[in-house]
Amino acid sequence: MSANQKKNVLHRTLSMDEARDSIKAVGSAVFYGTCSVSMAFINKALMTTFKFDYPVFIMVVQMIFTIFILELLSCLQLIQLPKYTLSRGKSFALPALFYALNSVLGLTALSHMNVAMYGVLKRCVPLVTMFLSVVILKQGFPSKKTIASVICLTSGCIVAGYGDLQFNLAAYTCGGLSNLTQSLYLLLVQSMTSALTTSVVGGIKAMLQTLFGLFTFGGISHNMATYVGIGMNLSGGLYYIFSKFSEGKSKHRSEESLKKIISISTAEDFKKYANGSLKTSASTSKLKPIPEQTDSQEKV
Repeated sequence: MSANQKKNVLHRTLSMDEARDSIKAVGSAVFYGTCSVSMAFINKALMTTFKFDYPVFIMVVQMIFTIFILELLSCLQLIQLPKYTLSRGKSFALPALFYALNSVLGLTALSHMNVAMYGVLKRCVPLVTMFLSVVILKQGFPSKKTIASVICLTSGCIVAGYGDLQFNLAAYTCGGLSNLTQSLYLLLVQSMTSALTTSVVGGIKAMLQTLFGLFTFGGISHNMATYVGIGMNLSGGLYYIFSKFSEGKSKHRSEESLKKIISISTAEDFKKYANGSLKTSASTSKLKPIPEQTDSQEKV
């Protein structure tokens, strides 16, 4: 087999590996979105249809089931799950606390409002996350596209809430606090996850949740303010997904271009240096010749 044939085989193998990884990533995102949307409707049916209004118990059972499934998949060697240690438990104590509070508050809000309005309210999480990122993490403001989309979807939530004839102050308060705790949870774990994937999938599943909620369980107020608010919220959500996706793509292209520029310039400098046509450069100024070993050093 010639060198070109080996190169082509290696390129095809790498392409297949990349395609396989992409399929796994998309499958995981779709599975996450499906489970998240389904949980909202199942919890709503459990608390309204079956009158089982115990959000803390529901959250604990869901967490126990999740831990059991993860440990089972780890035992079957289908996933790699790091072993629990006391140091890991301490480092993840605050995210776990905020996640538990987010779950309980979210379930409490869901039990006293319809699914569509719950989805609209939960899409205000980017506003709280953006504010906390600037105040706590000192990250600076995001792009103008992101700010415009967040303002649009938040304004839609306010308009839709104004048109909600079954407005429940306690439910909306719990929903707002749920957004706050979810934002704190996301800020604490954002270094371990893909912010782009989380934002895009989260936005899509929230929109599907709102659209399905319009036709299930009832309770939505059919008036102009509600429909205008939901429309603004959906439009802002779509624009938010587009802006985050564009930012992620541009950042990836910039990083790849920088890597190519560095590798090409370094290769050219070394070629000139080897030919003796380059005396000093940014890449070779710090290069030092390797001292030759004497006979005594070689014996040692």
